[in-house]
Amino acid sequence: MSALRILLPLLLLLPVAVACGGGGGEKAAATDKYEVRGEVKDVGGEGDAARATIAHEEIPTFKDRKGREVGMKPMQMAFGIGSGVDRAVLAKGNKVELVVEVDWSREPALMITSAKALPADTALKL
Repeated sequence: MSALRILLPLLLLLPVAVACGGGGGEKAAATDKYEVRGEVKDVGGEGDAARATIAHEEIPTFKDRKGREVGMKPMQMAFGIGSGVDRAVLAKGNKVELVVEVDWSREPALMITSAKALPADTALKL
C-alpha cells in the first residue's frame, strides 16, 4: 500500500511534465534570408565545397547564432554556393545582387541561393 501512495502522485504528474516541455527536444534552427550586393573577388571548389569570396555591402538586419539582430558591416568573406546558382554570374570582378540564406546548423552557414549580375558601373558601398 505504501508503494502505491508514492507512485500514484508521480503517475498523475507525468502528463503535466510532458505537456510543459519535459520531452527534452531541441528547438529547430531558423533560416534567415538577406539580399546583399557586392563584388566577386574569387570563386573556387565544386559541389558542397563550392565557395565565392564576395566584398559585400552592409547587412543592417543580420542576425547572429542566437537570433539577435546585430547587423554586419561591409566586409569581404566566403559564402557557400547553392546548387541552383548560375556560377557564370559569379565571375571574378562581377558586381552582383545575392540572396544569402543563413542556417547556423549547417556548414557553410551562409549560402548563396540566388545571384544576378549588376551593371559594371553600379556604385557599391564597400
